[in-house]
Amino acid sequence: VNAFSLTLERNAVEVNADAAVEVAITAGNGNYTLQVADNSKATATIVGDKVRIEGKAAGTTKVTVKDSQNKTAEITVTVKPRGLSLERTALTINAGTTAEVAIFSGNGGYTVQVADNSKVTASVVNNKVRIEAKAAGTTKVTVKDSQNKTAEITVTVNAFSLTLERN
Repeated sequence: VNAFSLTLERNAVEVNADAAVEVAITAGNGNYTLQVADNSKATATIVGDKVRIEGKAAGTTKVTVKDSQNKTAEITVTVKPRGLSLERTALTINAGTTAEVAIFSGNGGYTVQVADNSKVTASVVNNKVRIEAKAAGTTKVTVKDSQNKTAEITVTVNAFSLTLERN
């Protein structure tokens, strides 16, 4: 029995994190198996005569396809980082109070930088940006992730509100 060469539609793909791409197996000997070099970057499954690759985290890995005759072919997978998105990009709070803005998507390893620390302080707690208002005015809080993606929150701080009542 003559064995066919194992060939793929393409040998390199780009995919976004949290997205998928398919590569057709154009020739081979059936009973395909897959080996992913780094499962933290991507996963792969056989769907009919296609290799379905799902991006997990930014980086590069290889998927090796093997058939029943031990023929192999390789796909180089480049996973592009997720975009960094926040619950909101503008916030108005009163001095002396605290607010949180959720990080909807990103690549982990979040840090924050405040343009004017006299107005607010900021930190990241459980994938939320925690902003503490100190003094009236406006400033920007920049959030950065492990892939150097950034997003900004414009924070407006109102002066302390004080209500006096007559007796």
